[in-house]
This record gives sequence, structure tokens and C-alpha cells, in this order.
Amino acid sequence: MSQNNLKTIKIFEAFSGIGSQYQALKNISKKLNIKPVSLGYIEWYIDAIVAYEIMHNKQREPEQKKTKEEMANILSQFSFSTDSKKAVLEKYFYRIKEEKLRQLFPYLKDFISFNNKTETQISLQDKGRERERERERAAILQH
Repeated sequence: MSQNNLKTIKIFEAFSGIGSQYQALKNISKKLNIKPVSLGYIEWYIDAIVAYEIMHNKQREPEQKKTKEEMANILSQFSFSTDSKKAVLEKYFYRIKEEKLRQLFPYLKDFISFNNKTETQISLQDKGRERERERERAAILQH
């Protein structure tokens, strides 16, 4: 079966860990003639996010352009955990060693960017549906 004829299976994983559900779909995709597509995932455990990004996307090079403060400012706006049970303190990213922050930053930044892009796409789709409903209502009112 050609790539164009594959049925697309979309998945959004909540508290995904390393993305086992997505990986399982990828493992059986050829046998079932499906194309799994990740729409995003919810996770806050830093180690799981890094593992997910490496497994399903690619290994990243440490951040070289931003200062430690710039990276910490960005990441401190979000809730992350180092033990999967409680959130890190507000100053966590300011206090960790710069080398560790430079290694973590590309993965966490990509995680944030991908999920924000997905959120924006969903928002735009919702706006499109709202406009369609408004046109339908206007058409009904005109009759």
C-alpha cells in the first residue's frame, strides 16, 4: 500500500512518559497499513520529556546562543517536575548548573513550541468552525 493510501491515526498522549502508545502505533504501522501522527503530548516530568523528544524526534545539541538567564526566564513560565510528583521551585532553572540547563533547554523548548503550535492550530480550527456556524445561523435566519 502506498503512503498516500495509509489511514492516518492521530494520537494525543496525556501524561505520556516516553510515548509508549505512540511508539506502539509506530511499531505496528506497516502491518496494519496505518500512519501514526502525534498531535502532541502532556507531560511535566523533565526526564520523560527529554526521553520522548530523543525517541520520537531527534537528539539535540546543547543551547549555545541564549544566556543562562534567558533560558531560565523562558522555562520558569511553565510547570515542570524533576520527580514526576511535585513541581520544581520557581527558581529551579536559575539555580541548576549552566551546562545542565544548556543540555535540557533544547528539548524543553521544542516540547513547549510543539504543544503551543498545536494549541494555536486547534484554536484556529475552532475559529473556523465558529465562522461556519455563524454562516449557517445567518442562512437559517434569512429563510
